[in-house]
Amino acid sequence: MRRLILFSSFAFNPNIGEVIKKIIPEEISDKHLVFIPANGIHNTHTEILDYWAMVAKNHQIGYTCVDNSPDQPPDDLKFAKQQIQKANIVLISGGDTYPMLSNFQKSGLDQAIIAYWRREDVVLSGFSAGALLLTPTINVNKVRLESYAKFSEEELKALHLVDFTIFPHYEEKKHKTMLDQYRSQYSTEIRPLPNDTHIVIEK
Repeated sequence: MRRLILFSSFAFNPNIGEVIKKIIPEEISDKHLVFIPANGIHNTHTEILDYWAMVAKNHQIGYTCVDNSPDQPPDDLKFAKQQIQKANIVLISGGDTYPMLSNFQKSGLDQAIIAYWRREDVVLSGFSAGALLLTPTINVNKVRLESYAKFSEEELKALHLVDFTIFPHYEEKKHKTMLDQYRSQYSTEIRPLPNDTHIVIEK
C-alpha cells in the first residue's frame, strides 16, 4: 500500500477526523509519523506543532518533527533525512509556499521525499502549501497572489508526485474567477480543494 493525501486545513476542516484515519491507517504496523513544518520549526506556529504531536500521542504511534531549513547544521539535516527514510508516515505542513519549496530544494529534502514515496507501505500527506508542494507546480499562486508574478514557471516546479495541481482553500464565490483564469492559461489539470475536503491517491 502507498497512499497520498492532500488537504487544505486541519483547523477549519470539520472532517479532519476522517482525514487523520487516512493518514494513520490500520494496515500499517509499527507506525512512525514524521512531521515537517513547511517553513522550518522556528518559523512555524507552536499550535501547529502541538496539534500533530498530540495526534500522534493519541494514536500511540512514534512521532518526530524535523526541520527543512537549508541553513541548519549538517548533522541536523542528515538527521532529518534519516528520519524520513525510517518513517512510514510523513506529513508536510502548510506555510508560505515558495520559501517552502526553495527550502526543500536547497536542503535536499525534496529528493528525500521522492525516494520515500517510492517505497511500499507508506503514507505521504500534505496540507495547504504542503499539499501543493507534492503536485507538479505551485503556479496556481500566480493567479492568487500578485507577488508570484516575478517567478518563472521553472522556479515554480514542485515535486510532481501526482499529475495535477490543486487550488488550496478553494471557495467558489471567492475563487471561481481565479480558477477559470488558471484553466485558460495553463495546461496542467487543477483540482479545487476546499477546507472541508481531501484527495486520496492509492498506489
